[in-house]
Amino acid sequence: MNILEEHQADELEGKVSAWRVAYEKGSPLVPDEVYDAALDELRELRPGSPQVQAIGATPVSEWAKVSHGVPMGSLDKVNLPEELRDWVMLRGGIHLHLFWTEKLDGISVRLTYAKGKLVQAATRGDGSVGEDITQNVRKMKGVVPEVPGFTGTIRGEIVLLKSDLAKHFPDYANTRNAAAGLSKRYDGKGAEHLTVVTYAVLDSDLKTGTEKEQFDWLGAGGFNVPAYGVVGDADEVNQVWTKYQDSTRDSLDYDIDGLVIRINRLDLQYSLG
Repeated sequence: MNILEEHQADELEGKVSAWRVAYEKGSPLVPDEVYDAALDELRELRPGSPQVQAIGATPVSEWAKVSHGVPMGSLDKVNLPEELRDWVMLRGGIHLHLFWTEKLDGISVRLTYAKGKLVQAATRGDGSVGEDITQNVRKMKGVVPEVPGFTGTIRGEIVLLKSDLAKHFPDYANTRNAAAGLSKRYDGKGAEHLTVVTYAVLDSDLKTGTEKEQFDWLGAGGFNVPAYGVVGDADEVNQVWTKYQDSTRDSLDYDIDGLVIRINRLDLQYSLG
């Protein structure tokens, strides 16, 4: 190999290495055909390159698509105390009991159970169609593989704890970006350091009752749930949020981007839309 070919091989090794890392994190930098062409060229120039030798089984090119029976929608947002009071008044007045919980800053996931067994885990995607990442989710902390007698779906959030970010992935900029990349790595590496935190039960016998009862059920079944509680009015919600802003938020081992507020009674939620 002449000097020009040596230089060309060095450049290809650097490119292939960087492209593979990005690909495995779920954020490819170049199309598959560009990556494959560069790898073939490197194989011709330097067959013994570690980048060539590292290639094993053909990687998954994309995750299977999954349609959500119940759309995974987004939340409306209020930013001021008076906006929350207006929202409550429009839904029945000051006598409603309100449920609050933390809004986790991660990646939405839907866990599907059939006769007590976890059979599928899918991302939110566009809300109607997501991706089947079951093989990765099974490795994550907080996932309960069996829920005796339960058939239905449980929604949650894939998060990377701040402590796990510092310990295992110090090169990532933030926990959300890390969770997004690691959860969709085709080789599954790093998924074992992610955590699933659950917050809703659907398509089951738990359609009635209250939000608090659902969270109690999840916690008793071994699932992770964020902090939660029930209060009597919007002013109490604002007191909870003030405490989060002043101290609680910074003390958490995971990132949140607010609180989720719902009417505690599920029948009222469904009737109000």
